[in-house]
Amino acid sequence: MKNLKVLLADDHNIVRKGLRALLEKETGIEIIYEADNGYEVLEYLSKELPDLIIMDLSMPKLNGIYTTEKIKIKYPSVKVLILSRHEAKEYVLSAIGVGADGYLVKKSAPEELITAIKAIVNGDMYMSPAVSRVILKRLLLKGKYFTKSVELTGRENEMFQLLAEGYETKEIAEMLFISVDTASSHRKNLMKKLNVKNIAELTKIAIKEGIIEMDLPGHNNSH
Repeated sequence: MKNLKVLLADDHNIVRKGLRALLEKETGIEIIYEADNGYEVLEYLSKELPDLIIMDLSMPKLNGIYTTEKIKIKYPSVKVLILSRHEAKEYVLSAIGVGADGYLVKKSAPEELITAIKAIVNGDMYMSPAVSRVILKRLLLKGKYFTKSVELTGRENEMFQLLAEGYETKEIAEMLFISVDTASSHRKNLMKKLNVKNIAELTKIAIKEGIIEMDLPGHNNSH
C-alpha cells in the first residue's frame, strides 16, 4: 500500500484509537481524520477525499449504511469498508446493496483488517469469513434500509434514526435544513408506514434492527 489516506468513522473513541494504532504500524497508511457520526464524515468529504473510509455500521445521527449510500452517490471513487458487530445477512446485504466495498465483523483478528484493506485497494470486494458465504450469492443490486418490509424515502430514513435517538422535530428540521412543517410531515408519514403510534415503539424497532444502540448517549425520548 502506498500513500493510502484513510478516514476512521466510529462513535466509540476507544475503537477509533485502537484502529489508528493498528493501521499506523503499516507502511503507507495515513489516518487523515476521525469522525464519530455520518454527518461528520460527509462534512469532511466536502473538503477533502480519503482513499478509504473504515466505517462503523451503528453510529448516531446518520448510520454507516445510509452514510455509505450518500458517499457512493456523490463520491464513487471513495472506497468504504463497513466494520460492524452484526453478522446477520440483512446487515451485510444492506451494506453491499448501497455500494460498500467490504464488510468486516469487529470480532475479526487484527490482521484480517489489513487483508481487507489490501483487497479493497486492489479493486476487490472483501467479505469477512465470519459472514456466511451464502450471502455472496444473494448480493442485491440496489439495497434498502434495514426495514425489510417497508420502503422508506431517503429523508424518512434520516427521520427514523434521528427520532429514535430522541431528537425533537424542531431539532431535526434544523439539522436537515428543512422547515418544521416539512419535518412534521415526514415524521407523520414515517410513523404511518412503520405502523407505530409513538416514539417508544419506533425506538424499539430502531434498536432491534441495529440502527441505534441501547446505550446511545444524549437526548431523551420525550415528545
